[in-house]
Amino acid sequence: MIFAQTMESLRRGCGHRFPRLGGLAFNTFFRLMPETVETELLPGVKARLDLRDLTARATYWQGGRFEHPTPDILAAWGQAGAEMFFDIGSNYGFFSYWMWSQCPALQIHAFEPNPRTFERLNGIVQRNALSRIHPHQLALADVPGTLQLTPGKEDS
Repeated sequence: MIFAQTMESLRRGCGHRFPRLGGLAFNTFFRLMPETVETELLPGVKARLDLRDLTARATYWQGGRFEHPTPDILAAWGQAGAEMFFDIGSNYGFFSYWMWSQCPALQIHAFEPNPRTFERLNGIVQRNALSRIHPHQLALADVPGTLQLTPGKEDS
């Protein structure tokens, strides 16, 4: 518990991400961490993350470097006067929270069909009163229809 709290303080001090330390540090760190962690994912966005989930683990470690250069491109687009952002297949909402933190005037619609993952997304939005984020539990496609959702075992 003390290790996790210390690491959370270090992570916040490093800009809500850990520095690039390589795969050995990454793997060792997560062997020492509890399965779930209470974190300030980004400034103003508190969440309980399940670090067994590969997406949660990567976003917790990398912060704004996650899927680089996507966060920088999205933030530049949002700050250039965009009014709305659609996070399609939002998972637990990292890019929605990123855009919320980077673009204060932006209205954000997060679409996530997985019921378990949507519950996590919606819970974080409600817990933090992120009124500019509008979660939608549905999938989007270019044709009408129904498909079976098969979630991954290690990655939501």
